[in-house]
Amino acid sequence: MPDMIRVGRDHDGGYVLPRRLIDAADAVLALGLNDDWSFEEALVAMKAGLIIHGYDHTVGHRSFAREVAFAMARLPLGKGTISQLSERWATLKSYNRFFSAPNRHYAKKITDQPDKPLETDLNGALQQMDIDQVLIKMDIEGSEYRIIDQLVDNADRIVGACIEFHDIHPFRMVFNSAIDNLCGPFSIAHAHPNNYGKVSPDGMPDVLEITFVNRRLLCGEPFRGEVRLPALDQANDQRKPDISLLM
Repeated sequence: MPDMIRVGRDHDGGYVLPRRLIDAADAVLALGLNDDWSFEEALVAMKAGLIIHGYDHTVGHRSFAREVAFAMARLPLGKGTISQLSERWATLKSYNRFFSAPNRHYAKKITDQPDKPLETDLNGALQQMDIDQVLIKMDIEGSEYRIIDQLVDNADRIVGACIEFHDIHPFRMVFNSAIDNLCGPFSIAHAHPNNYGKVSPDGMPDVLEITFVNRRLLCGEPFRGEVRLPALDQANDQRKPDISLLM
């Protein structure tokens, strides 16, 4: 595709996707945040009015504030540094600034069968957003397989998705089924191995970042046999060589 770009920070945290996904989206549903929302920040800078809803039950204002307090307490003991304190303070400030109206962070776990107050599924997250054209970013450490069916069922509302698939080696059949299911309404625009993961004996990476584009946005572009884009791809772990992938 001629409009492929890299969005977000260098190395781990950035994604490669077609520019048309940003143009077509009115909102971004970010499933999995940790302490990095550079991808979402870059998208907002590229398109005014883009709404971000983030879901991650492991982080929030309280957890980032605790990290600041912990770093401050370590300084008099000689077990911390000013640099560490500054980094944690910068994360807290960035979180408070970015996840304010109209952007929202929901401290809920994404699963397929929510039965607790701090759980929801993709259907619930989309209903909460109530916007039709949505770009999905998903990095939820293995739970992605649980909501693939819901993603496909809502394909009319989803322009595309950047998904990090985990544990591909032990869940190869589940992974293959997920890809087959997604490639009904969507087409693979890009794939990149995450070199924090291992490589299976047959050469298949254990962690893959795959970008899907809704087929209604395609313009007859031919599929590339080589999905790697050297000008855009970067090793997630810059201390190690990147992993090559041929399709």
